[in-house]
Amino acid sequence: MGTPKSIVNIFKSDSKPKTDSNEEVMAESANQGNAEDAVNSIIEDAKQMYLKIIEEANSEAQSIAAAAAVEAQDLKLTESNNGYREGYDSGYFEGRREAQKIIDEAAELKEFIDNRRENFFREAEEQVLQLILETAKKVIGDELTQNTEAILSLVNQALQKCAFKKKLVLRVSPQDSDFILQNKDRICMMVEGISDIDIVSDLSLTQGSCIIETPSGEINSSVDVQIKEIEKIFNYILRNG
Repeated sequence: MGTPKSIVNIFKSDSKPKTDSNEEVMAESANQGNAEDAVNSIIEDAKQMYLKIIEEANSEAQSIAAAAAVEAQDLKLTESNNGYREGYDSGYFEGRREAQKIIDEAAELKEFIDNRRENFFREAEEQVLQLILETAKKVIGDELTQNTEAILSLVNQALQKCAFKKKLVLRVSPQDSDFILQNKDRICMMVEGISDIDIVSDLSLTQGSCIIETPSGEINSSVDVQIKEIEKIFNYILRNG
């Protein structure tokens, strides 16, 4: 309507600005890409470092565990050896104590048996001695009863011990006096130097008794006296044998 007017383009051409804007976007995108790559690289490096740390930690842990296991085994072996040694020593000394106890008991038993055996033998010897003496008395008594000549042997033994041959008195039992009087001459002839002897019957004497009185003392060769002398000899042997 009216006179035409030219329309003035008040907007600037955006062809160049668009180009600049794209480059900036691209540059920004590139920068963003580089930053992302850098971040990813850092993350990857951190991840690799983490994995390496984990691996090294695991390796070190395994080494420590292995060393601990070896040390534990050594300690166990040492304790076992110590325990074995302690147990062995304890058992050894306990065994020695038990063995010594048995040895002591055996020694005491042996000593008891030895003492008992010695006492038994001593008692047996004394009993045997008494039996021998009793048997001898019986045998001699029977011999004197049955063999009247036996009394002459006792008289002869007494006369052999006489230092003085004169003034002799022979005392015998009443059981033997008659036989002695009958054999007075034989008695005087038994020992040289005897010309006479007085014969006396002594009621205090038993059969087989023979006592000769001399100026220097009496000589007793009675059976009982001789048996007592034999008994003394046997007892001395028993005590000192």
